[in-house]
Amino acid sequence: MAAPNHNQPISIKYWMLAIFISAFPFLNLVLVPIFALVGSDRSKKNFFKAHIAWFLIFIGLQLVLGIVLFATGLLDVIIKILAPMLADYFSSLGQGMR
Repeated sequence: MAAPNHNQPISIKYWMLAIFISAFPFLNLVLVPIFALVGSDRSKKNFFKAHIAWFLIFIGLQLVLGIVLFATGLLDVIIKILAPMLADYFSSLGQGMR
C-alpha cells in the first residue's frame, strides 16, 4: 500500500472554504485551533497556525494600545468625543424603528 502524498497542491476549493470558515467569529474560534493541531497536510496546518499567530499579534497590539491610552489619559478624551456621537447614532436607530 502506497503512503499518501502530502506534497500535492491543495485545491482552490479547500482554500476558499478555509478562508470562509476563518471569516466567522465563533466558528473560527472552534475550528481554526482544531485544524491547526489535527490534520495530515503540513501546509494546511501551517495556514491555520499562521492564522492563530496573526490573531495573537492583533490581540497583543490591542492590549498595548489600550494600556497606553489608559495610562496617558487619552482614553477619557476618546470616550468624551465618541460618547455623544454614539448616543446620537443609537437614538436615531431607535427612532427609525417606530
